[in-house]
Amino acid sequence: MDLDAARDIAIIVMAIGATLASLAVLIAALILIGVLRTVSREAMPVLKSAGDTMNTVRGTTKFVADVVIRPVVAVAVAVRVIARFVQVVARR
Repeated sequence: MDLDAARDIAIIVMAIGATLASLAVLIAALILIGVLRTVSREAMPVLKSAGDTMNTVRGTTKFVADVVIRPVVAVAVAVRVIARFVQVVARR
């Protein structure tokens, strides 16, 4: 086998290797596209559910603030005012 034939065989082997590598990259890209589409389809309901949960938590915290915390604070302030009034009156 002379040098020209060896060179031709090396070129053919390299071309086959490059073709196989290109096919592998193409297959990987197609698989990645499929995975991304699946994740996108599956993620949307999860994100919607998370948004609904966040709205529920927001409503619950507002309700607790309005119904529980404000009256408790109002009573605590009233008790403190009365206690201070009694202190001031008792000193005289």
